[in-house]
Amino acid sequence: MENIIVCLETVEGVSKCMKVRVPGERIKSYANKIQGDKNDEGFEQQVSNISFNDAAERIGLIPVSKPEFQDMISINNGGYSYTALFETYPDIPVPDLSRFRATRLRAKVSEDDVERTLLKLCKQHSRWEEVKHPAIIGDRVTIDLYAMVGDIEVDEKNVDAVLGENDLLEGLDKGLPGVNVGDELMLNLRFPDVFYPELAGKQAVFSIKVKKVETLLIPEPDKQFIKDHGVSSGELDHFRQAIRTNMEKQLQDAVKMRTTIGVMADIVKQCPFEVPTTLVAREAARLISDPDKEGCGDDALDLNPKEFEGLARKRIARSLMAHKLAGTYDIKLDEKRLRLRVDEMVESHPEPEKKSVGITRTGNACAG
Repeated sequence: MENIIVCLETVEGVSKCMKVRVPGERIKSYANKIQGDKNDEGFEQQVSNISFNDAAERIGLIPVSKPEFQDMISINNGGYSYTALFETYPDIPVPDLSRFRATRLRAKVSEDDVERTLLKLCKQHSRWEEVKHPAIIGDRVTIDLYAMVGDIEVDEKNVDAVLGENDLLEGLDKGLPGVNVGDELMLNLRFPDVFYPELAGKQAVFSIKVKKVETLLIPEPDKQFIKDHGVSSGELDHFRQAIRTNMEKQLQDAVKMRTTIGVMADIVKQCPFEVPTTLVAREAARLISDPDKEGCGDDALDLNPKEFEGLARKRIARSLMAHKLAGTYDIKLDEKRLRLRVDEMVESHPEPEKKSVGITRTGNACAG
């Protein structure tokens, strides 16, 4: 049987141009894969797809992107000829690891860190309670807002503003402390970049009515609170030690990750290569996806993927280099270390006995 004829050319970077000639005898061998008559619409597309995959496999290429087929023409004996444009994985230079030096980062958990984490845990169970005293920084004030800016009317009801967070109109944090329920006042405020983009940066005089003042009640870490957080003794000292232990584990993980990322970034910088735009686009889309539905483009946030391309390119470059290093230096997954790491992750879960983890090894692994 006559083989397909392939001529491969580099266009630029990681792009390739493959010129393929598919003789009639080869097309006949695809007959059981191609659906429909030779004259049917889509027949040539099926021939292109099947023969392209065949050609790429024969010359050892792994395409990254779907090929763009051009110049499809008929040749003798019922065959076809076409050109395919596509991206492939780049040729990555093999770095000499003996030339690289890594700086080990150092950090420690302080008592202030433990105290802030304890307060954060308590705040997670806090609640707002309506009060009669004048509003102070940290209180939440519910207000009605009204203003006219040119021909644009701003009329908002029951708007919550936490004083000191400056998360609404610029100037509220200065104008609202000291107000009581029922107060009505006029404030000159500036619009932020959100909420009303067409008014961003403009100032307006707002009519404001105060409807509610609330203060945040943060519970004390009593025995029941401590037991609910996994410390059976209910003792505050034991709770603080548990917090410290968990923070130290998280800190060490963060230090290791930052060290690894720094080393990989240095290797990529000194051994540069082109990163396929297709992979960059996929990673950028993944970065802005809903974290609970990672990779689901339909659930992506309303963000511009272009803004994430720089970060995506760095992440893909590190990943490709890690794969290259794993293959070059025969870096394999250490099953014992993996098992220990999984056990640590399960142990840190609030209910470790309910946390089931399965491990499947599919190949070499390299951190970074």
